[in-house]
Amino acid sequence: MQGLTVAEVKDAVAFYAEYLSDAQLEQRAAIEEKLGTPRQLARKIMADYSIRDDEHTTGSKVKSAHANSRMIWLIILALLSAPFALGAVGVGGGVLIAVIFLILAFFMVGAGLLLAILLLTAFFLYSGVVLLFQEFNVGIFYLGCGMACLGLLLLIVPCLFWFGRVLIQAVANFARYLYRKFNERRRAD
Repeated sequence: MQGLTVAEVKDAVAFYAEYLSDAQLEQRAAIEEKLGTPRQLARKIMADYSIRDDEHTTGSKVKSAHANSRMIWLIILALLSAPFALGAVGVGGGVLIAVIFLILAFFMVGAGLLLAILLLTAFFLYSGVVLLFQEFNVGIFYLGCGMACLGLLLLIVPCLFWFGRVLIQAVANFARYLYRKFNERRRAD
């Protein structure tokens, strides 16, 4: 349970020790049937603390992409490690993974678009400078096209960063929603 403080680990151990004594579970097989393997339980605890920390620290603020991606990863691990996560939550987890791959595809397309515009800008500016001394009007045209591409690049980059942050925040909110539903369903069982 790396990433948790010593106090948080002690709290989790005390909680589950009390839970096991209240449920009168003493055999390893019965404990694993109820809580899952130690690795699965550790992932669940990490995801619980990640959600709890997220709720206490953010309020209405948007978290960084790194913090959101770490939380998403912990939630995916917790959902996949649960022995009975095949119902609606399993489908939701599959949708979450598909959405993550879709977002990665959008990022790759955006990076390709930026690279293409950057290369086009370099081509136009270089051609404009070379042609400026041979055919003045054509050189000015190519320099103008290069400047237009540079302006487009300067407009697209901040928009892509903003769009990326919004997408990551949306996926984090969806993952948090799935995890809450997963916990509600598990507590009902």
